[in-house]
Amino acid sequence: MKIDRLFNKGITGMLALAGILCGCAEEEHEISQTVPLSISATCPVLAGDVTTRTTNTEVKIALNATAGGYATTAKTYRVTTSPSITFAPQDADNTWEVTGDLTLTPLTIYGWLDENTPVACSESNIAVSNGNISNVALSPLYACIGVRVVLGKDTERAGTYKISSKLNGIGTASANNDWDTSGVMPVLKAGSSSPAAIKNTDKKTVKEIKASDLTTDYFMRVAPTTIQPSTASLFTITLPNGQQLPIASGAKAITIENGNCYFFTVNIGSETSLTISIEQMTMDAKTTIVLHPDNVPRKPGIFSRNDWDQFVEAYRNRQDITKWLDSDRVLNLYTDIDLNNEEWIPFTGNGDEGFGFNGNGHTIYNLRTISEGGGGGFYAFLYEPYSIKGLTINGVSVISGYNGSSGAFVGSLSGGSVIDCHVKGKVEISAYEFAGGIVGACHNGQGNIYACTFAPDEMPILTAPIAVGGIVGRSEGSYRVMGCIVHDFTFTDEDAELLGGISGMTEGDDICQGCVVYKIKVNRSGYLGCITPTSNYRYCYYYDVFGRSSSESEGANSVAINKLEDLSNKTVITELNVPLYYSLIEPKFHFEASPTPTITGPTIKPGEPEEPILN
Repeated sequence: MKIDRLFNKGITGMLALAGILCGCAEEEHEISQTVPLSISATCPVLAGDVTTRTTNTEVKIALNATAGGYATTAKTYRVTTSPSITFAPQDADNTWEVTGDLTLTPLTIYGWLDENTPVACSESNIAVSNGNISNVALSPLYACIGVRVVLGKDTERAGTYKISSKLNGIGTASANNDWDTSGVMPVLKAGSSSPAAIKNTDKKTVKEIKASDLTTDYFMRVAPTTIQPSTASLFTITLPNGQQLPIASGAKAITIENGNCYFFTVNIGSETSLTISIEQMTMDAKTTIVLHPDNVPRKPGIFSRNDWDQFVEAYRNRQDITKWLDSDRVLNLYTDIDLNNEEWIPFTGNGDEGFGFNGNGHTIYNLRTISEGGGGGFYAFLYEPYSIKGLTINGVSVISGYNGSSGAFVGSLSGGSVIDCHVKGKVEISAYEFAGGIVGACHNGQGNIYACTFAPDEMPILTAPIAVGGIVGRSEGSYRVMGCIVHDFTFTDEDAELLGGISGMTEGDDICQGCVVYKIKVNRSGYLGCITPTSNYRYCYYYDVFGRSSSESEGANSVAINKLEDLSNKTVITELNVPLYYSLIEPKFHFEASPTPTITGPTIKPGEPEEPILN
């Protein structure tokens, strides 16, 4: 080495002297020195110090990302420390060295970080600085699966149940070091046996899950695969009494991919259904797939987008929809549905083809419908004895044409009821006659709009030439609008003859009862009513609606409202609950004071109101 360096210096000196003699300038060149390669890495599923978890695991490192080529040049390194994972050569005489001026290099890493964590990385060009490569992202070469067991509505205690699977496991570092290196990214071959059984977890989602949560006690590690439709006994849950509950896959294939955490929720109560939430370990994206256990009757209803599409197609084609409906001809929704602003043809709840709807607390997103005549909304018409309940619509555009009424939920309500339904998000509702946030018009019967709220974005479009209301455009006869809340927006309508915070037009006695309206503005004058333009209301309170607030002795009230927090006054809450207490509508709802009374008004909640004690 010294002889070579002296020889090089001699040559360099003679060249420099020759340059001077020729009158030419010559820069001096230094030969770059080699330095040991140093790598630090991270892995999203690794927690703790790996040096305390294993002493025998190793990885292969190659400065080559060519498919199939890196395996022949790879050198063996030990995993040394974490959380910033680093590597030390297994053999001090067989290590990677690079020139100090190297700035980019291909890189392939594959192996086991610990006994249970195989990883890989393949980069065609990764930055190098003085021999250091930092923040290499190592991808886990397996998927995690966890199972939460629910009995009815209650999550069972973690560790109560044992869950096994017929999927292929990945094995362990000690038992499986079989790699497929024919591709750009190394792949660990599946183990020869099923993954170890796990216990049930009590976690409700893998969203934002921590690496320390993904223990082998509660999450099985499986090889990537595609589960074919209707795979029998995909999982087996052993109950505390020893009974085994087989779980089948659903009608669609399920792709299990590396780096994903697949989270199952199994309800072992009667009429069981199984939902699977699939989420990236490092992303917020979420998908839901629905299955049900073998030999357990599946209750009718909508559990997935596929169920929804099949039901709608059958309904549109006038096919038998009985299998989707419960014994009361109610369609139950058990998942959120995004309609993606595709044109919606409204349901019609009438006669032999009619049915009710129970959202069970779920949400319909981005409803858009255009009706040439009649009613416009999620339902065009809803007739007795059917009702819509327990549903939120987030984002709605409803336009009805000649002789029509529009509402987010129902265009024309004739004897049916709308209960515990809510509108929020961007709203555009217009009609030829009557428009309401929930229902366009109520007529020809006896029904209820109960425990509903309308809280759109700040500037909704809610317009019709005759009457517009925050809850209903027109209500008549024996209808009751009760326990409803409208708040925080500006009416943009410039055409309606009648405009009301709750109802635009009322034709009957005491139609509006126990309702709250607050912080509603309007950019026009005319025949305006904070609750309704007529005095057909009792036990209703409002604050800052069209520049006015409730006065004492107005509509059976005993409290004057001067500021928003007055709406959460104990006496006000008691009086709001009076009509709800005496109502025969089921299920029961009641008002509660706001937890932030200077910011928001009272809330409407499920449950029996207390018996009112009035002065």
